[in-house]
Amino acid sequence: MHRRHGIVVLTALIVALGCASISVEPQRLLDQGRIDLDQQNLEAAYAALTRIRKEYPRSPQSAEAFPMAARAFQGLHSRARNTHPDSPWIPEQTQFMFAWLETYFVGDGFPMLQFEALFHGMPRAFLGDYQAFAATRPHLARWNVEVTDDNGLIDEISVQPDGRAEGLIQLRADLRGQ
Repeated sequence: MHRRHGIVVLTALIVALGCASISVEPQRLLDQGRIDLDQQNLEAAYAALTRIRKEYPRSPQSAEAFPMAARAFQGLHSRARNTHPDSPWIPEQTQFMFAWLETYFVGDGFPMLQFEALFHGMPRAFLGDYQAFAATRPHLARWNVEVTDDNGLIDEISVQPDGRAEGLIQLRADLRGQ
């Protein structure tokens, strides 16, 4: 009886330690991403922060990582656009960030903090990329997003829900025509 109890306790300890090491990893990545971002090491910061989303999407650190990942993404996006405009990194990572942002669209609310973190300071054309992404997703497309820009960079964002079925149909038709 004692031997069986010892095995159960040992198994529970191994499981607990395994879970502890798993739950520590997203926090370690978040801390590393924060340090890298503070040091302007955008590649390393983005890699650490997006790894949280990819490997630990339901962790609290995933939500905490988003605004920092958005900041790193903006710098990397700008650099890539200016030095390698045809790089596949731009559309791939843009889609990744849009998909991550999409996870915040729950219920009837609009995730303004996350949206602003990703869009503020980006080129106005970035909104067009988002609108194309959102056009096939009714829970995103139901929001009318308007921006003002300062020298072509998104400065102010306003949103309101709308029933823009006609606008959605037109946007889809426009996309098919491209």
